[in-house]
Amino acid sequence: AWRFFLSRLPGTVYCRKSSLLLTGPFPQVAMVDDAAQEVGRRALQSLTKLAGRFEFSTEQLQAVLKILGCGAPASRAEAHRVLREVRFATYRCLEASVHALLLYLERFPEETPAIVKTMGSIGSNHAVFAECLIDDMLYRTDVEAPVQPEPRLDDAFYVCKMALFLSAVPKNRNLLALLPPWAQ
Repeated sequence: AWRFFLSRLPGTVYCRKSSLLLTGPFPQVAMVDDAAQEVGRRALQSLTKLAGRFEFSTEQLQAVLKILGCGAPASRAEAHRVLREVRFATYRCLEASVHALLLYLERFPEETPAIVKTMGSIGSNHAVFAECLIDDMLYRTDVEAPVQPEPRLDDAFYVCKMALFLSAVPKNRNLLALLPPWAQ
């Protein structure tokens, strides 16, 4: 019999017991992609406040990631804040977030600093999951050229990927052995 207490501000939800958020329906996630931009933005603001208290599933995360590609600038900024605070349930959530951020970078290259900051926070918060992605993100998979040449520092995609992995290193020292030689 846990209850949500709605404040007088729309889009803000308080919960007496955070474990409920792990299993119960979470209305902010559903409101994120609301047709009314203000409703979605306020839902994202509420999620930012609660993001560290529960784990996002892939399904819940999709609503936030969708905002990166088609939301208004204020909503995209809120989506970045949510991603910086959120805890992912599985490494698939990290993978989906990283791919969405890289697609976002392709679409909005002028927002590279925000993307680098978000990738760094995601890496720091999910260091164990980052280990699962390093081969796919930094190394070629073709047999003829298994070792990728050192990328240039003006390659924004490379910088974002390295922000993710280098931010994870202090919490997961195993990553040092997996990084390419030029990163050490």
